[in-house]
Amino acid sequence: MKRKILNIQGLRFLGYLMIFLNHAGWLISDTKYFDFGARGVEIFFLLSGYMMAYNYSDRIMPDNWKYSFQYMISKAQKFYFLHFITLMIMVAYLGRNFILHREYPGGLGQFGTDLILNITLLKSWYWPSAFSFNGVTWFLSSILFAYLFTPKLVNLSRQKLKNGGVGLLFTVILVAKIVVDTCVYKMNMNPFPQTISFYTLPVYRFLDFLIGYLAYLLLGNHEGNKWKTWKISTYQCLVFLGYVISCRVFDSIWVPGEFLILTIVLIHSFTISGGIFDNIFGNKVLVYLGNISFKLYIIHNVVICILGSRLHDKLHLQGVITILVLFTITLGLGALCHIPRVKMFMTKTIWEKLGI
Repeated sequence: MKRKILNIQGLRFLGYLMIFLNHAGWLISDTKYFDFGARGVEIFFLLSGYMMAYNYSDRIMPDNWKYSFQYMISKAQKFYFLHFITLMIMVAYLGRNFILHREYPGGLGQFGTDLILNITLLKSWYWPSAFSFNGVTWFLSSILFAYLFTPKLVNLSRQKLKNGGVGLLFTVILVAKIVVDTCVYKMNMNPFPQTISFYTLPVYRFLDFLIGYLAYLLLGNHEGNKWKTWKISTYQCLVFLGYVISCRVFDSIWVPGEFLILTIVLIHSFTISGGIFDNIFGNKVLVYLGNISFKLYIIHNVVICILGSRLHDKLHLQGVITILVLFTITLGLGALCHIPRVKMFMTKTIWEKLGI
């Protein structure tokens, strides 16, 4: 039986917290220590791939497209109801502004297009719609594409990829991503800038997921459990400190592909038990927060959009206090959605009514 890597849940919450600060940070300052949002999203994608490889390393999945599609749908069922509720809240909020003030980029036609792409979870494929309504749900659209290919990936890694092949494939994909990132982000060579963004494009973001998956195959079976406690703790602290410092120093210098290397090492440090991270990130509080972090991710942007300016400008709350209030409200809603009966209703009832 596989051991539970509790520290990973703490890292998952840390990734969410970085994204939250990226979206709410304007309440405190116009400048950021580094691009919290991009780094947090990278943690989400890489960690999803890494843990998928961990969970299915000793299991077999059917190797056909029908099962792959069913697997993707089963993943969507876990979050679609919450996505739909937050979408409808933002539709009502932005729709009211459009009716009263005609305020919506692209007008009524774009409003309708955005709505359809949000409902069908296809928004990340079309750049003008990627951040529409509840902007953060572009991630859901992209991660579903990765889930679609997960059964194929599991079978490929078990049947055809040897250790040398894993290392070679990992290196080729990582180098290719750094090259493409350099062309796109540094040299503005996107051939379709009006319709495609490599930041949200599912096909391209799948590479992050794949790199995380391959990283487990390379590192996951060598977790260093035989190290002494002080060595594990020292390694974890140095990696964490190095990650934060590097994110700051190389924020405007590196492209996303280079940060993936840092994130892989960070994830690996969190998977090793017996060190200081067991107490810092593997305690019950952070494990719980990690368990609800996906719900917090879906909810937080709606809370910030609707309440952020009202609390800060109209009630004249200080920026730090406003952020704490927004965080608390988001946390409360996330915890509510995680209550077993509520969670069961959101993940099953709507699909049963639809006959899916």
